[in-house]
Amino acid sequence: MGLAQEVSRQIKAAREAKGWTQEELARRAGVQKGQISKIERDISHASMRLFLKVCDVFGFNIPLLDESILEIISEENIMKYISELGKPVEERELPYVEVGKALDSVTRYTLTNLRINYSYGKQEYDYFLNIGNKLILICWKMGDLRNNEYRDNCLSEVKRALKDTHAHEFIVTIPDYPDISVEMNNKRYIDNLVFVPINSLQKHLEGILENENS
Repeated sequence: MGLAQEVSRQIKAAREAKGWTQEELARRAGVQKGQISKIERDISHASMRLFLKVCDVFGFNIPLLDESILEIISEENIMKYISELGKPVEERELPYVEVGKALDSVTRYTLTNLRINYSYGKQEYDYFLNIGNKLILICWKMGDLRNNEYRDNCLSEVKRALKDTHAHEFIVTIPDYPDISVEMNNKRYIDNLVFVPINSLQKHLEGILENENS
């Protein structure tokens, strides 16, 4: 039995141990019953988002899972998202309605891949994590930061979050618009605020990890 099938078997066993039907697990995870059926047959059918939702229901500790599981769960989809988000908007095959899902999936995949524990903020796309003595907040934005009203709303949210949490850094991940991220960072609207293209998130976090460990 391969790793994918073994993880699927464990998920099914965990569900049955609690006496839940697939419908009950789906309800608790906020997904469709068909998705649970697929994940119990072969974990490689699962998106990272689905896998993490199911793990949250059972209280599984993601960082303790064999790291090779990351090579199985939806890596093809994650790589597709990264590739598509790196293209100019007019060339993307990724529908606009899927951009948020892509940003969220890549963010979670990156954090899990780096073995960084995180918790959720008030909104599902807000993440709290500690690296060394630093509290880092991450959120993603899919709107057009060229739009002044959207930009002002984004900055207001950042100010509130930094004030409420006393975070050392707030990272706003955006689709891979290098020109916009450079412009936003150069303006230095708020201390400790960094705009990072989603394709560069892992590299940025690796830099923080290296600094903390040096």
